[in-house]
Amino acid sequence: MNRHFQKDLLDILQERAAKGQISRRQMLQGAAALLGTSALGLSAGKAQAAEDRLVFVNWGGDAIDAMNEAFGKPFTADTGISVLYDGSGPTEGAITAQVQGGSPTWDLVDADPFSSQALGRKDLMEPIDYDIVDPAKQREGFGWEYSSSCYFYSYVIAYDATQFDTPPTSIADFFDAEKFPGKRAMYKWGAG
Repeated sequence: MNRHFQKDLLDILQERAAKGQISRRQMLQGAAALLGTSALGLSAGKAQAAEDRLVFVNWGGDAIDAMNEAFGKPFTADTGISVLYDGSGPTEGAITAQVQGGSPTWDLVDADPFSSQALGRKDLMEPIDYDIVDPAKQREGFGWEYSSSCYFYSYVIAYDATQFDTPPTSIADFFDAEKFPGKRAMYKWGAG
């Protein structure tokens, strides 16, 4: 579990204890559990978002701060609803476990569209309500039933420029091991 999400969960525990919703002992037990488990093991949430906050899971690292600046803070400013972040990664297995466990703690997931679509067809994701989400604000071709692409990235081909007089310039060159000998490495997921 990343430190941002862990801190948010600790804040929620403290808030609930201060309101008398949980005992001090329960708050300490929850804090102890946070130090040794993931959010999945806590079953702290319900199947729908709390009125005053959304939990958004992504892949952690600098993405949390960047997404908070780009999406979270503006959303909170417009709605008053806090956005909390979990950087543990929205894998298909973790999403499935949360839904099948009956107490998902995530409201929004930064999952690949192919994963979201596959999970949605299994009734493990909610469809996007395009009566609320303006389809005109979607990049053409990137709004699906269970997913929307709001940012883009790419993969690049890199090579050692000292090894070739005429460098590789295409994906065909990447696979031409006779013309361009040497090791190759590829990402194992079919995304990007």
